[in-house]
Amino acid sequence: MEIAGNTDLNNSSVQKIDDEDDHNQIDTSFDHPPSKKLLTSPIVYSNTNDQAKTDVNMVVSPNNPIDTSASTNPTDDSQTVNMLEQNTDANDVNKLDQDQPNDVSMNNSNGNNEETDDDSRAEATFQLVVNDFSKFKDSKESRLSATPCIVRNLPWKILAMSKQVSSGEMVLGFFLQCNAESESNRWSVCASAELRLLHTTDPEKNFVKKIQHLFYLKENDWGYSPFIPMKDILDPEKGFYNAQKDCITLEVWVNADAPHGTAWDSKKLTGFVGLTNQGATCYMNSLLQTLYFTNDLRRAVYLLPTETDDPIKSVPYALQRVFYDLQFSEKSVGTKKLTRSFGWETLDTFMQHDVQELCRVLMDNLETKMKGTKVEGTIPDLFEGKMISYIKCKHIDYESRRTEGFYDIQLNIKGKKDIYESFKDYVTVETLEGENKYDAGKFGLQEAQKGVIFDKFPPVLHLHLMRFQYDPQTDSNIKINDKYEFFDSIELDEFLEKNEPTPAKYLLHAVLVHSGDNHGGHYVVFINPKLDGKWFKFDDEVVSKCSRKDAVNANFGGNQSEELTFRHSTNAYMLVYVRDSHKNLVLSEVKKNDIPQTLQDRLAEEKRIELLRKKERNEAHLYMQINIILEKEFYENNGNADLFDSNKIECTKQLKVKKISTMLELARQIAELLDLNVEDIRIWSIMSRYNYTFRPLNCYELKEYGNKTVQEVSKQDSVWRIFVETSHDLSFSNNFDYVSLINKYEDVEQSESVLRQQKLAPYKSDEVMILFKYFDPKTSSLRYVFRMNLSKTATLLSIQDKINKKMKFPPQTDLLFFEEVKISQITPLVNKEDTLIKLAHEQLLDGDIYVFQINENDRLNTYKLPTVSDYFKDLSLKIEVLFCDKNLPNDEGFVLNLSLKNKYTEFAKMVGEHIDYDPEKLQFFRPNQNVYDLKSQLGMNQAIKYNQELQLKDIFQIKTQMYQQTQPGQQQQIRKIFYQKLNLKIMELEERRPFKLTWLSSNLKVEKEMVLMPLKKANVKDLLVECRQELLKENLITTENFEDKNFCLRLVEIVGSKLHKIFREDISIESLEATQTSNKLYRVEQVLPEEFDLLTSTACNVGDDYLLPIAHFTKEIYATFGLPFLLKVKLGEPFKEIKQRIQRKLDVNEKEFSTYRFALISMGTANYLPEDENYKFDLSNLSGVQPWLGIDHQNKAANKNKGRFSTMEKAIKIFN
Repeated sequence: MEIAGNTDLNNSSVQKIDDEDDHNQIDTSFDHPPSKKLLTSPIVYSNTNDQAKTDVNMVVSPNNPIDTSASTNPTDDSQTVNMLEQNTDANDVNKLDQDQPNDVSMNNSNGNNEETDDDSRAEATFQLVVNDFSKFKDSKESRLSATPCIVRNLPWKILAMSKQVSSGEMVLGFFLQCNAESESNRWSVCASAELRLLHTTDPEKNFVKKIQHLFYLKENDWGYSPFIPMKDILDPEKGFYNAQKDCITLEVWVNADAPHGTAWDSKKLTGFVGLTNQGATCYMNSLLQTLYFTNDLRRAVYLLPTETDDPIKSVPYALQRVFYDLQFSEKSVGTKKLTRSFGWETLDTFMQHDVQELCRVLMDNLETKMKGTKVEGTIPDLFEGKMISYIKCKHIDYESRRTEGFYDIQLNIKGKKDIYESFKDYVTVETLEGENKYDAGKFGLQEAQKGVIFDKFPPVLHLHLMRFQYDPQTDSNIKINDKYEFFDSIELDEFLEKNEPTPAKYLLHAVLVHSGDNHGGHYVVFINPKLDGKWFKFDDEVVSKCSRKDAVNANFGGNQSEELTFRHSTNAYMLVYVRDSHKNLVLSEVKKNDIPQTLQDRLAEEKRIELLRKKERNEAHLYMQINIILEKEFYENNGNADLFDSNKIECTKQLKVKKISTMLELARQIAELLDLNVEDIRIWSIMSRYNYTFRPLNCYELKEYGNKTVQEVSKQDSVWRIFVETSHDLSFSNNFDYVSLINKYEDVEQSESVLRQQKLAPYKSDEVMILFKYFDPKTSSLRYVFRMNLSKTATLLSIQDKINKKMKFPPQTDLLFFEEVKISQITPLVNKEDTLIKLAHEQLLDGDIYVFQINENDRLNTYKLPTVSDYFKDLSLKIEVLFCDKNLPNDEGFVLNLSLKNKYTEFAKMVGEHIDYDPEKLQFFRPNQNVYDLKSQLGMNQAIKYNQELQLKDIFQIKTQMYQQTQPGQQQQIRKIFYQKLNLKIMELEERRPFKLTWLSSNLKVEKEMVLMPLKKANVKDLLVECRQELLKENLITTENFEDKNFCLRLVEIVGSKLHKIFREDISIESLEATQTSNKLYRVEQVLPEEFDLLTSTACNVGDDYLLPIAHFTKEIYATFGLPFLLKVKLGEPFKEIKQRIQRKLDVNEKEFSTYRFALISMGTANYLPEDENYKFDLSNLSGVQPWLGIDHQNKAANKNKGRFSTMEKAIKIFN
């Protein structure tokens, strides 16, 4: 579980890690500034003679400030508070003096008797002797330990300060300082400490205060500004001041967690590695470590056959990868590929979840994937136990028993002292008496005892401590932080109905700990891998050794001292026990030869590829991508403006070259790629002009640029788009038939052998490269045809002769010329005797586009688009429209290229042709412009009223003049229209009304939503006739069904997943409500043959035959869910036969169906039916409205909020 609205408590800033490389990990523990992390280490309290002290044991954060009278950072004077007088004096805090006099001495010792050279130790005790105290007390100086004490690989020092508070009194400031000389902003360490002023003779009289703090760069020291008044230190009766030596001794005992953001080598220090937190996945990391150390499960996961699995979607393969890396990696392991295999999005990794729920979901997924393999049954063999639910009558010999399996046990902890009290509460017997007597069938109502007893405990026992419970006073879930004890070993034989072959003795293997409240927090796990008493703490990426006290006692919860102002919110949430008799099997070592070689090879190859990709990423800054555009792209840009669509083009060729490569080296690579000689290519830069068009510009001749680097020439850093002019381009062919090109584009490829004989003409600086397009008004077609290198003084008359020759037009053919400046700016070139320089729109440049057409004089007016200007004006009105089926939520739709001037009938015809449907039977809808999510738009779109003259520009409310000024490359938004297929013509629609209903097949398997269009004056019978036709059309019923007169339908109303009403056929449609909500809908279903005799009954019964409504619910009758249905029953019929028909109807296996309970619900009361096989169905005891039969069982699809940390939390799902 994570803090809502933030990342993991110890991960306030998570750096982006490449999605494709779980091994390319960096420490994401902290970035500046770190958020406050809840401390999970214990606070050790000792005697003190300070009656006014305040202990701090809480989260320190801006929203939850620590009591500054008790603890403060000396470098932050805004927090310095006089503990005695509760006022501040911020002006007298001296700067820390790093050069201390020689009278400061240091003594290191370790409370746990660890070796003093163990720098990774968790705790230590060290001292600072303040000499010349008589001078120090009034000096306003600071004294700092000369030599640090190393704990958790970090340097710790004592800081003493002489300070005057606002009252004028001198006080001693006492602080613990950590890693103060580091300038890194990534490190953090959570620690608790005792600050002690030692008594000169009696340790029992030491003056002690306690702190608990998250140390990091900006708060690297913590303690008490007014620790004790100087006069109290000098008081001889208190015994702190050594007058003979003129000194006092300050001592610190510190207990620290393993740090984050430092060079902490978990593998070297513990032999294990952690898991990287993706943002809020500490709950998952803790569970994965627990499952990993369940060695028998790990071995079974390795043996799952995954050779043919999709490496992205396979959950077993992703789990194999994580387990393998945990076993053999030297650094923390990533889980992105695992969560991706779950089908989770990035957002899911930042959502808070419950570790116990994830355990259930993951176990179910693995158990399913293991079926049919050699490891089938591993999950139940390891984790499944059996319990017996029973109801035993007190005065007659009758008992109802049901055996159920369980994978974990949820223990109530509220008001319970320890784990044994919770188990006793779990098996407590409830007496059914008075109004709550048990219905024993033929024996009537009987006093009875109801309870559960365990039949079998599993080898691995998961105990879920129910710390999150519903509070009716606040109407919300709260966390119970009460003290609750658990033990290293437990014996559970007393809770078994009969003893098993081996004692039910269990040893504590793992403790999953939660810090925080019901809104969020942080998970860590303490694991005793070999059950040898050696505990380790797994806190995401960081693994550290810890004591049993840290792992067990410190996580009982509750107030560890009566003096605490705030309750301790760090406590055990889930316990894992291993059966003593099975520990050698469950925890047997998993060796490398236990892992299939095929899996090892696959993972090794995957890692090799990832390392190559990592190398490529690391060296990416040295390379540049060259996108090569050939003349082929110009030809393929048929009918469009410019030379190519910069948003859609896929370059024919791409190269990756070093930025320091020379242009000559680049030319050689391009020539090799195109199978040409270097002298047969010429490189041009593709430039974006001010009007957003892309044209070739700047020719780079190798004679001048050959020795310059690619980066120097391109002035680009990562991608350079170039046009490569080649000797065998069509433009240089004198034999190529351009008329054939226009009619048949395939000729381009056929002419390649001829074109290879061409030579690239030399580049002349006084020439300009003009690109030509040909427009044919007869077919309204526009195509690029060739390019020419022309003299800047050439005239259009001379160019016209060349074009006529190339195009094989008659020699004196008169041509019209236009310059394509941009799509909305086409300039006619009228005077053919002017030179190119004079004709240029602004400036004559390489890459200018000229469009020509044959001048047909008066005949031009007979064409729809007579001239190039007309064509481009029409082209500028082109718009791409995405059409989606309104009734298909996941419909990707299709795109049509239309004109804003297209009328309703025109685009309807094109849509009809595309989907092969009568365009007159299509209805169109405009999406809500304020809703950008396609799925959300489905219920919010507006019908477009049929109007033959309505144009697309009116539908989208677009001003054509403004739209024409927009360049194609700027158009990013694709317009959208929804459509719906009708059974009638759109013109007839006004006489009808839409009616939304759902079809449900008789086997409850097929559910299909439909929208029918009955006449407004129709009745239910007419509606069912239309529905019948629609079902046949959708292949939901067969032709035989359609023609069968005995195949009858009925219309029912569903409210809250319960059958509310069956409508007679003579009821008018107008009398029915036209709108539906998620809680109410209309449903059409088949009337089964055995129900025909009840079809005309208004009371749903004929004699003893009843048409009984049946619905699903969970515990409370208002918590209905699923698909309700009708079933014909007979009074006096054995209920076991009714149950058999229900089981067949629901298609539920025997194991699951055995957990279902049945109740007759009448007048808001559930009357549970006896489980006696001889019970016969009876309604005589019920009165009032007709009852319905409820099936009480778990709603697997529900968003299980009960017991969650927050009602905003989503249910965990693994989609693959």
